[in-house]
Amino acid sequence: MNRPRLGHLALAALLAACSRPSDATADAPEPAPAAPALAVEPDATATASATPSPAQTDDGIAPVTRGQGSCIVSVVAVLEAEDYRGPGPLTPAVAASLDADPASARTYKRLSHGDHHIQCHYEVHLDDRPGQRFRWRVVHGNTLREHTPAICSDPAELAAVAEDIIRTTEDCTQLDAGSYWGYVLEPL
Repeated sequence: MNRPRLGHLALAALLAACSRPSDATADAPEPAPAAPALAVEPDATATASATPSPAQTDDGIAPVTRGQGSCIVSVVAVLEAEDYRGPGPLTPAVAASLDADPASARTYKRLSHGDHHIQCHYEVHLDDRPGQRFRWRVVHGNTLREHTPAICSDPAELAAVAEDIIRTTEDCTQLDAGSYWGYVLEPL
């Protein structure tokens, strides 16, 4: 038998085995969806918002507040949680990289068309800007399909979003500091 053909057959068998559920998982009933969390315990560095928020919003998440001093960030709602096909949003950083090397750009477009990603859009409030609402987007690569859009409302994810906003905006001093890389606090 031809060796390259043997390698292709072995790879095809491996991919087929990975894409099939095992006998144990095929017969197992689907687990019941977890109930949404009713409250999230803040960590030691978090302080409560000046305006208390309800224990749970209409979309089923418990608002999460992180920060201290003049930079207190509250993630209050999931505006969008969707699974998309493709490589994700084109940020100025990725666009500049693709523009600098057209051959790599063609390869990137050819290889990434089958990628999947989940976009989570959140409503965010900053205590030092009362009455203003912002949108924050997080993109999770999901080519291997290991996540569902439910990741967007996970309490640990909400806390990570608030902490990322604090870091990215340099403690709320530069709201557009991460825009080149696609991290934008967009007014609603």
